[in-house]
Amino acid sequence: MQLNRIVMILSTLFISSLNSIIFASHSDENDGADDQKNNSVQEVIKNDLDKAASVFKLPTIEVLGYGFKEKLNTISGSVDVYTQDDILRTQSKNLNELIKNTPGFQSMSFAMVDYMIIRGTGSMYDVKGKSHSVFLNGIPLPSTESKNLLLTDDISAVEVMKGPQHILYGSQSRSGAISVYTKRPSQTKGVIALGFGNDNIRNISWNQSVKINDYVSLSLGIDRLHDGGFVKNLTTGQKRGGFTANNYDIRLFLKPSTKTFLDFYFNNQKINAKKPVMTHFGRNLQPLTYYFSSFDTAQTPMLEGSKLNFWEQRNDYGGDTQRRTRSFSTSLEHYFNDNMSLKYIYSNSKYNETGNIDIDNTDVDFIKKIGLLHVTHDYKAYSSYQDLRLTGEYDLFKWIFGISKTIDYNRRLAAGNPFGITARGMRMGDTVKGKAVYTQWKIIPSQYIDFILGFRRQVDKVTPEFYSFSDNDLVNTVYDKWIDPFLTNVIKGGTLPSVYSSAANLWSGTLTLHFTPKISLYTTASKGYVSGGYQSFITNNLIRPERGISREIGFKSQLFDDRLFLVGAIYKNKYRNYQFFNFLKYSLENIPNFESKGYEIASYFILHPNVTIGLTHSKVDPRIKDYQMQDSFGFVKAGFYDAYSDLTTFRNKTIPWIPKSNSHLDLIINGKIQSTDVIWTTTVSRRGKMYIDFGNKLALKPMHTLDSSVVFKKKKHDIVVWAKNLTNKKYFSNAVSSGVNLGTYGRSRSFGITYKVTI
Repeated sequence: MQLNRIVMILSTLFISSLNSIIFASHSDENDGADDQKNNSVQEVIKNDLDKAASVFKLPTIEVLGYGFKEKLNTISGSVDVYTQDDILRTQSKNLNELIKNTPGFQSMSFAMVDYMIIRGTGSMYDVKGKSHSVFLNGIPLPSTESKNLLLTDDISAVEVMKGPQHILYGSQSRSGAISVYTKRPSQTKGVIALGFGNDNIRNISWNQSVKINDYVSLSLGIDRLHDGGFVKNLTTGQKRGGFTANNYDIRLFLKPSTKTFLDFYFNNQKINAKKPVMTHFGRNLQPLTYYFSSFDTAQTPMLEGSKLNFWEQRNDYGGDTQRRTRSFSTSLEHYFNDNMSLKYIYSNSKYNETGNIDIDNTDVDFIKKIGLLHVTHDYKAYSSYQDLRLTGEYDLFKWIFGISKTIDYNRRLAAGNPFGITARGMRMGDTVKGKAVYTQWKIIPSQYIDFILGFRRQVDKVTPEFYSFSDNDLVNTVYDKWIDPFLTNVIKGGTLPSVYSSAANLWSGTLTLHFTPKISLYTTASKGYVSGGYQSFITNNLIRPERGISREIGFKSQLFDDRLFLVGAIYKNKYRNYQFFNFLKYSLENIPNFESKGYEIASYFILHPNVTIGLTHSKVDPRIKDYQMQDSFGFVKAGFYDAYSDLTTFRNKTIPWIPKSNSHLDLIINGKIQSTDVIWTTTVSRRGKMYIDFGNKLALKPMHTLDSSVVFKKKKHDIVVWAKNLTNKKYFSNAVSSGVNLGTYGRSRSFGITYKVTI
């Protein structure tokens, strides 16, 4: 097996490199050095190894993971953790940049819109986040919000959990979940930072915490980031993506008693994207305002007492398309004692989008023939989420009981001028109401074995909606006679039901064998489920439930006196009954079998207390096993939406818009120059070939990048010299010439310097 060969090669290389180090470290002992000297040497080596290991967070980090707090090296599953040290070394400005090198994770980012795929499950156009969930301090973020609004200056740690999370978090977490934790007031001191780089990159930030007395602390922060642009249009030669972000925050921390903590956080962020990254049918993403606040009565761990979180977010987008979002979330958690807690979460979000779609610059012949040059649209969405969870721990058992309730409402109204006659509109959407009860248990019968069992009963009720209208009698007659019957009868060859109900029993099981305290093997299997529901106007409308089986086998190990940390996993996800109605093609697509399989391997090896090497490699093969499509009006053949025209015979082929492989090689050298600590990090990355299909097939060549940074730390001063994407290579093989103007390549040879001083 390919994975086994990789492990054997890595192990052989590491062992051969390690022998000289081990023999050298014991030479004094063989020469008769006394025990006390040996103990001192070993103590120094251990401290150095711990310092080197902390660069990669090896086994010491505690993570919440799959509902239970555990050490990273013992958790039964694939979890990657990122800390403030990673943020400093990589100079990441947002969440997507920080986690982009996660094995099995693919992402692309255009302005404030993020596209995330975990292990090949999801879609590059899954903007609404139907395949994964993102949590901020334990509160689910609305799927309509861009996660790139979370600047890394506010992030303390990030956990990326790969694999189905539907038992605890519902069907929208079928590929994984991401948990983000923000900094506490105690973690923030007086800091001033200045940064400069090419492409007119400028950054200045200031944060000051003041302890007024033992009960009151105040924190103020200002951050301004200007970026001149990071992509280039091959058709026009124009740089795109430049933006200016202004961020202001005020935090008030109160401690009225030893068991009560009050933390008020107000943040206002405004981003002006003067050069839009993506022009999609004339839509421009321009001004944006972001409002965030939280209220927490105990962010530190508690043995007893209550904790309350409050979160609100408001976004306003300008340009040709006006977008407004309002989101609210709160959680109340009560700790009965150190073994039991009860938590309630409530969140809701509203999304409204209105604007014009101009496609007069298209080269698609069909659109020109019908004169569909200007379309107005109105899109509304509402979602709510409630969850009540009881968590306990007694001796050899850890358990969770919970109930949840969800509501998702989507409606889109579009009107255009086909054939130049008059305005013609259509309204489509649905309402999905779901209820669930779930439980998850972790049982530890001995030090050599443990297993996790989970069960969820999910019931969804879908109410679809199709309606069309016009102010012209002739157009109304044509639509009423031909179009509407097609829309209502295409599904299952019959009339679309007014209410569609679906129910499923979901389960998951994980068995872990601990051969030694530092070597373990786990295997997991789960049954997934996604209810029918509207996804987005651009992509598709999911009609039938999607069911799937996921399997994974993985291992974790610490070898050679904790010098080598090696983890790996092999997985396979299979989904059935995947059908969707594509609005742009007026056709029904059916994918009876879709599967995604692959492997991941990550190794971190401490060659020397001052030298650490990290090597990660992941490969995924998302494949449509059998594809069927009904093209009733021949719109695809006419070139109306020819991005999918070659998929009519798509049989057992890899999905082209997901990169199949990702590899990263990290070299970290830490040492001292007189009294200054120095950390030099170099990362070489390769992303496999992919295609982006917007109108015409746009090929993205394999991407090779070289990122490097040097951190100088001396007492209260930090200087970071960084450089990214040194390859200066064009990644797109050709520019697209249809309505979507996305012929771009990534920024090349970006570099800069950042200076931070702690007051």
